[in-house]
Amino acid sequence: MPDVRNKMLHDDILKWDLEMWAGEKAYEKHEYAKAEGLIGEALEDSEKFADGEPLTTASLRDLILVYCSEGKFREAERLFLRELMLHEGVYGPEHPKIADDLNEFGMFYAGLKRFTEAVPLLQHSLAIEEKHCTFDCATVREARNELLAIFVETEQYAQAEKLLNSLRATQEKAFGPICAEVAATLRQISEVYRAQAKYDESERALRIALETLEATTGSNRQPFAGCLDEYASVLRRLDREPEAVKAECQARAIRSHLEREERSGLN
Repeated sequence: MPDVRNKMLHDDILKWDLEMWAGEKAYEKHEYAKAEGLIGEALEDSEKFADGEPLTTASLRDLILVYCSEGKFREAERLFLRELMLHEGVYGPEHPKIADDLNEFGMFYAGLKRFTEAVPLLQHSLAIEEKHCTFDCATVREARNELLAIFVETEQYAQAEKLLNSLRATQEKAFGPICAEVAATLRQISEVYRAQAKYDESERALRIALETLEATTGSNRQPFAGCLDEYASVLRRLDREPEAVKAECQARAIRSHLEREERSGLN
C-alpha cells in the first residue's frame, strides 16, 4: 500500500505541475481565460495534499496575477486574503512571511488608489519586518517608500514627516548623524517640506544634507551635485537668487569634472 500511495502522490504532484506550467504559458500569451482555468484547477489540486502549503501559495500567487491582468480585482482581493489566512495558520501572525503578504496586499490596494485599506496593511508589514530584520532591508524599504508615497499623494504631510523623522533617528542611532543614509533621508524630508511650501524648513534640511554629504561621499560626487540642484530650487523660492545661481554653477562644475574623469578612464 505505501508504494501505491507514493505513486498516487507523485502522479497528483505531476498533474499540478503540468497545470501550472500550462497556465503560465497561457498567461505569457495573454490567454487569460485559459490561464485562469488551468491555474484554478492547480489550486484545487494543491489543497488535496496534507503539506501542500507551498503548492497552494504558488497557485494563489499565479492566479492573483491572472485576475489582476483581467481586471478582476475583487477576485484577486479575495485570494490575497485567502493567502494571508493560510500563512497565518501555518506560520503564525508575526512571521516574516506574513509581513511579505501584508506588503503585497497593501501594494495591491495602493495600486487601486484604495489608500484607506493600503495604509494599515503596510504599517503592519513594516512593524513585523522591523522585528525580524534591519530597518534597511528590501521589504522594509518597499513598505516605507509606498507609505511615504501614499502620505504625500493624499497630503498627509504630518504622517510623512513622522515616518521620515523616525527613519532618520534610527539611521543616526545605527550609523551616527554623519552618514550618506541620513543625507538621503534629509533630502526626502526637504521634499515633503517643499510640497507644503515650507521653504525655510526645506532649505535647512538640504543645508544639513549638503554638509553631511561633503563629510561622507565628498563634494565632488553626483549625490552632492543633485542635492545642490534641489538646494538652488529652494533658494529661488526664498528669493535668494545669487545663492541659487552659485549652487547651480557648482553642480555643473561637479558634473563636468565627473564627465572628464569618466572619459579619461575610458582612454
